[in-house]
Amino acid sequence: MVGGVNLTYGVAARDFNVGTFKISGAYFIVAPDRTLPSYAIGNIQPHSLWTTSDIEIDFWKSKLNLFLPNQCPGHVVYWTHDPYAAVPMKPDVEGHIVVQASLDGKLIDAIIDTGAQKSFLSLRAASHFLDIDESTLGMTSRGKMDINEIVHAKRYHYPFKSLTFEGISIANPDIEIDDTGSDSKREPLILGIGVLRQLHLFVAYDENKLYLTSAEAH
Repeated sequence: MVGGVNLTYGVAARDFNVGTFKISGAYFIVAPDRTLPSYAIGNIQPHSLWTTSDIEIDFWKSKLNLFLPNQCPGHVVYWTHDPYAAVPMKPDVEGHIVVQASLDGKLIDAIIDTGAQKSFLSLRAASHFLDIDESTLGMTSRGKMDINEIVHAKRYHYPFKSLTFEGISIANPDIEIDDTGSDSKREPLILGIGVLRQLHLFVAYDENKLYLTSAEAH
């Protein structure tokens, strides 16, 4: 896990239901308590669901909806007649959804991570994609943070102006920059709940597309 926490145990569930939706073959990795918020006993990652369902996350109404796949290809945005974005996506090896976004006009790969409270970008990637470093005008320190009690990282804030997905934009996204990560300069942007809650999402795994509108679209 983030911070170098080793995960060595797992358990298969005989039955696992989300509402009335049954998920077969659910497998859970066992993680140390310190890696989860105090109010949670676990996380459901996308790879647990993608073989059985498409997923809608409606932050405006605080609802998670699961759909059988192949229902209405290309016509899944039922909640609004307003413009929407249909963004090509691909799951990575861990099942995270990877899309391409435009951050202040520059293209960057982004991971949709509903398990993260904050959105963040490594300092190396910020320098590589956006020409932003510690000396850039507007860059300010947010102090330090501990990740899973192992990694100690410096944090920074930069006043980004917009995050855009094929015409659907979030103004002034709060994206933290930190000096964690590998030596790779091409690490993706991690989009957590703080930014995602401004959107209405439909994950169509069978189409390899992520549909987006603004959260309040109706």
